[in-house]
Amino acid sequence: MTAFGLALGSCSDPDPDPYQPLTEACDACLLEPGSEGCGDAYQACEEMESCEPVVLCELGQQCYTEPSRGDCSRTRGCESGADSTELEAAAEFEACARSVCAEVCSFVD
Repeated sequence: MTAFGLALGSCSDPDPDPYQPLTEACDACLLEPGSEGCGDAYQACEEMESCEPVVLCELGQQCYTEPSRGDCSRTRGCESGADSTELEAAAEFEACARSVCAEVCSFVD
């Protein structure tokens, strides 16, 4: 099991949704380095203390399956404790996930 599979259920949420685990193919795409996946953006985020929890919470809350113009991340508490640099890195990962891994993960823009 990958880091995603282990940590997704840990985000507390005042409006809980049923947790739907990522598929192995989606997980692999999100962690794949280079142009084939989003691993580079994830690694950059992972190096910041509060960025990785934002990304894991957004994935756990399935925010990427909702339109990007929505406020899923904010309303579900994913952004609490993160500074602007960390939120920017999380947004870069999200942009990659919604484009490079969109089809395999069923993410929308």
